[in-house]
Amino acid sequence: MRSIPATSIFAATAFGCLLALQLTGCAPDEPEPAAPETNAGAEQSSSWLQVSETHYDFGEIPHGLVREKVFTIKNTGTGHVRLNGIRSQCTCAVLEKRVLRDGKPIEAEIHDPPILDKGSFKMLELDAGDVLELTVRVDTTLRSPLDHHEPSYSELVFEPVEAGTIRITYEFTIRARLEILTEIDRKGSPAVNFGTFGKHQKGFGVLELAPRDGKTFSIREIEGLGDRIKLEKKPPVREGGHRWLVELEPNGEAGYFMQYVTFHTDLDEGYACPIRFEGVAVPNLQIMPNARLDFGRFDVSKERRRTADLIYRRSDLDPKFRMTKLFVEADGNSIADHFEVSIDPLERGTWRVALSYRGGLDVRRFEGQVELTSDDPEYERIVLPFTGYDSGASKPIR
Repeated sequence: MRSIPATSIFAATAFGCLLALQLTGCAPDEPEPAAPETNAGAEQSSSWLQVSETHYDFGEIPHGLVREKVFTIKNTGTGHVRLNGIRSQCTCAVLEKRVLRDGKPIEAEIHDPPILDKGSFKMLELDAGDVLELTVRVDTTLRSPLDHHEPSYSELVFEPVEAGTIRITYEFTIRARLEILTEIDRKGSPAVNFGTFGKHQKGFGVLELAPRDGKTFSIREIEGLGDRIKLEKKPPVREGGHRWLVELEPNGEAGYFMQYVTFHTDLDEGYACPIRFEGVAVPNLQIMPNARLDFGRFDVSKERRRTADLIYRRSDLDPKFRMTKLFVEADGNSIADHFEVSIDPLERGTWRVALSYRGGLDVRRFEGQVELTSDDPEYERIVLPFTGYDSGASKPIR
């Protein structure tokens, strides 16, 4: 490999840096990308390079299988050609590259994107007559086990500029092997979603894997449950289906939960169906709509009331919420006797804190806080601050 002086590629550096990023690796459930402008008969935009073909349709691929297609790009010129970068649409195709000389692979360093080394960029080079072999590998396991069609492309940018750009388009259709139900009796997402639950609460969901195209199947093995996910077998909704009530054990930690479980079947080549389990564990106490009791701007001579709801998600403990302190101040003076606090249960797991102002004050603003406590050691002190402003513009600032 040759090291190209930085001065000889100065003009291409800015352009090349933008093109050097190879965008790959779709998340399994990202929205499908917009279809590129594919043209099965598109002509290559290079007189220095000869490409074997510019479009390929992989056709229908059953989920769980891998398909490959090899494209070749030959340097038909008399000079060296360098690969500046590859720009690909987000896809589940993996690109592999190697260089052939006289029909045989050679040991060539593959720099994609180019790397800066000792003041110069190292790039993949093709001598006259060399062939770049580009293998597009479609791995359907990188997608969710649902029907999915995806057109895509890879654009290879070469230098010098006269070498031009080669654009290869390809498309494929993934065919689901099973019907996946994650809701009562209809197709849901390919994930079992536990929703939002307290960090000490259990999460619940439902999953059914049903035959497709009349192909019944058995579950040979379930892999990846770990110590938190429990499955309880239930009667199926669809004929020949396999249905479970899913239970997620709590671990006392808040945050996003995601785990893949693989269901090994006796379908076809021993098809293994990956299912994502996800949910969000939240703190045991949530204050809605927020942890403040602000009065805003109003006529302070009149009464006003503000509320906040305490949503407590532990079922094994009665928190016994109660007030410990009410502090309100205006102009350096305590005005707490003009306010009253009540805490009342609304429904199971929810309490309403109400702060009432009796009116009758002659102040421009006030501020204070309600302090609560509970029998839960995690919430020994709960503070709800608040402010209030008089709507009258003529009062002097004291």
